[in-house]
Amino acid sequence: AAAAAAERALLRTCFFLSDHLQSGLIAGVLAFKVLEWWYTSAEERLNPNVVLPVPPPPPVLPPHPKASVHLPTDPRVCALCQKVRTNPALLSSSGYVFCYPCLRAHLDRHPFCPVTLEPASQDSIWKIYRDG
Repeated sequence: AAAAAAERALLRTCFFLSDHLQSGLIAGVLAFKVLEWWYTSAEERLNPNVVLPVPPPPPVLPPHPKASVHLPTDPRVCALCQKVRTNPALLSSSGYVFCYPCLRAHLDRHPFCPVTLEPASQDSIWKIYRDG
């Protein structure tokens, strides 16, 4: 009889806890969402139309002294073919612009920027499209 009473008490306690823990969890999530809404709307009231300035670009990487390719004096000229750039493409790992075919061929042979010797891959190429 004592064992049965202890088992019943244990079962009642387990059921009581499971019922109330579920309700407590739901109430906790609801309270969290209300607080999230409250602080988000308060932040919007403090800074309604604040537009942050555009951050400055990263510094330009200087040419590596051991690089076999040197920058031309005219910025329109590709450093690889030494001709005026056609079909320009940016190498995102260094920020320098070359002709797309020249850059693609260079990266097929070498895994680095021809000017800075920074590591690069085919995924580092960004085509530049001109308007008009």
